[in-house]
Amino acid sequence: MKKATNILFLVGGIVSAVMIFVYLLVGVIYILGASPVFCDMVTEMLENGQLHTSLEGVPVEEIVSYLQATFLVIGVCFMVLACFAAVNCVMSFIARKKQSKAVCVLNIVFGVLSSVLVNTVGGVFGIILASRQENSSSRELTE
Repeated sequence: MKKATNILFLVGGIVSAVMIFVYLLVGVIYILGASPVFCDMVTEMLENGQLHTSLEGVPVEEIVSYLQATFLVIGVCFMVLACFAAVNCVMSFIARKKQSKAVCVLNIVFGVLSSVLVNTVGGVFGIILASRQENSSSRELTE
């Protein structure tokens, strides 16, 4: 069980590192989509009839303002996900060396927050393994 837990933490750390890159890339794309250059381009396309919407009668400036705010919020959310993935990556490698219950619980929490479920499973296995080790050491002390 210890080998499986270590493998899960290793795979989770690697997946977290990849997810950091993916989240940062998508976040930057969305934040660039909220830039004034994008807004000017969308405004021009809406005014020329090259971009069609189902929002008849809504001023072009409001549509562009809504798109800009939406893209900015989504971009910031992806940046936050990248931070969670970075913490998850670090916690995964810490959990491989020091398999305590507290580290495994943090690994579960940040695994869920960063959408890396391999670390969540590894954290559950780590808690089970730490509990077994505590039970076996307490039995040895009572004997």
